[in-house]
Amino acid sequence: MPSDRDLTEAKQHILELETLLALNQLAAEALLSETDDKGYGRLIERLQQIFQCEFGLFGHIDPEGNLVFPYIPTNIRESCGMNDGCSRFPRADWAGIWGRSLTDQKSLFANSGLILPKKHIALENCLSVPIVFRNELVGLLLLGNRAGDFLQEDVQRLESVAAYIGPVLKTRLEEKRKSAALAHSEENYRLLVENQNELVVKIDLEGRFLFVSPSYCNVFGKTEQELLGQSFWPLVHEDDLEAAMQALRDVQKPPYTTYTEQRALTKSGWLWLSWSDKAIRDEHGAVVAIIGVGRDVTPRVIAEEALAKSEERLKLAMDSVSDGIWDWHPETGVMSCSPSCFTMLGFDLQEISETYDLWRGLIHPQDYPYVRDLIKSHYGIEEAFETEFRMQTKTQGWKWVMCRGKVVERDDSGKALRMTGTTVDITRSKLAEQAAEAANKAKSEFLANMSHEIRTPLNGIMGMLQLIKTTTPETELEHYCDTALHSGKRLASLVGDILDLSKIEAGKMQIHRNPFDLVDTVRAVEQLFCRQPHSRGSVLNSNSIPDCPGRFLATPPGCSKC
Repeated sequence: MPSDRDLTEAKQHILELETLLALNQLAAEALLSETDDKGYGRLIERLQQIFQCEFGLFGHIDPEGNLVFPYIPTNIRESCGMNDGCSRFPRADWAGIWGRSLTDQKSLFANSGLILPKKHIALENCLSVPIVFRNELVGLLLLGNRAGDFLQEDVQRLESVAAYIGPVLKTRLEEKRKSAALAHSEENYRLLVENQNELVVKIDLEGRFLFVSPSYCNVFGKTEQELLGQSFWPLVHEDDLEAAMQALRDVQKPPYTTYTEQRALTKSGWLWLSWSDKAIRDEHGAVVAIIGVGRDVTPRVIAEEALAKSEERLKLAMDSVSDGIWDWHPETGVMSCSPSCFTMLGFDLQEISETYDLWRGLIHPQDYPYVRDLIKSHYGIEEAFETEFRMQTKTQGWKWVMCRGKVVERDDSGKALRMTGTTVDITRSKLAEQAAEAANKAKSEFLANMSHEIRTPLNGIMGMLQLIKTTTPETELEHYCDTALHSGKRLASLVGDILDLSKIEAGKMQIHRNPFDLVDTVRAVEQLFCRQPHSRGSVLNSNSIPDCPGRFLATPPGCSKC
């Protein structure tokens, strides 16, 4: 049978457990029933009542390691002359019994001999218990001015409360920290969204607005209330609806991002908007919403359309002319050509690639060094070059082309970056020129041969006349022979002039100036032609100026033809 003493101790132990359970229940009710710092105040008030203390404080450790008292009772605030609000004590300011208790993470109490700083509440006794969870200091429970002394059993009771509320306090502090971080992040996001030019929206899987940025409302001339819950489909151009719907379907599949451009009806009319969409997924990976960031790209689209039309017109112009147009970058070797550059040589554009190496390889080997050096010599000057050379055709023949070009773009140092020019097929004119040169050469050869053939009998006639003149002394016959000889010489001179004509065409004519008597030349002409006018009843006379110089320098046969 248990003794009376054993029964008494058992009853006391049960009573102690009931007391601790009641304390823990009060602590839980105080912390869990309140979601803000009022729960801490309620906890301290209940502890003051249970332990019959005049003063009580609750504190927690913030992320920077400071001790924060979120709730300070009015009596303590008035005694210390403190303002409303929480008080924060850096680790360097931890002092007294509660400072040592926090630093050593150990419960301490004193019933007398407390040394207090100025403006500190008057304490006769004090009990300080740190709140520790998993070896981490998270808070402090402090009681003071008890009616009687603090005992070791009081320490055990308050430690039980501290151990019970440690996990709860740690959880609440973490949640508060995360909530503060989330609120800060949301505030930053809100400021970012409200102060950027990009359009930001959040839609559900049916295309209904869950969020619209102020910039979006401004572009569409609508309020947030008018847009939220409404579908964006009516704002999309009918020609772009299918692409927009496909983008909405695609963003719900990996990689959960899409990019699209579509026209939308804004307060300024139809505008081109680009959208970068990203899916929002829950913890199970299911898409629950879509975030879209848009931008007005109307000026760029208009510029691209204008450029496309310009390029189309240029292409039509280039395709309609027979001249080849080329654009070459000497540094990179990149070359673009109009179709005529190669079709004039018989190539099909599907068979070749527009490269400088191909163009260079078609130039006649004998012409290429000159063409290469000529082009390089124009890198540093503004004047255009012009040259003619042969290029190989698809059938392995050769065509003559005329190439013109100049530098149109340079870097800051003046180095040539880009050249443009034209290539023209001049084969026909070149062949015509060669044919004309051959004809002139043949004509010159014909004239030379014909002159030789005429001179041979002519020299024979002149020789016979000379023989008659020397063997027949009659004066009249001699006169006739002289006239015939002079005419023969004239004819020989004419044949010489024909030969001179061929020399002139060949660029080999040389003029010889010889002295002659002008009067004798005029009389010789008169004597040659005097009989023809006389037979027609006319008279040919010549007169000489008395003071006319007797001799001149010239080509006498040329003068006698005047």
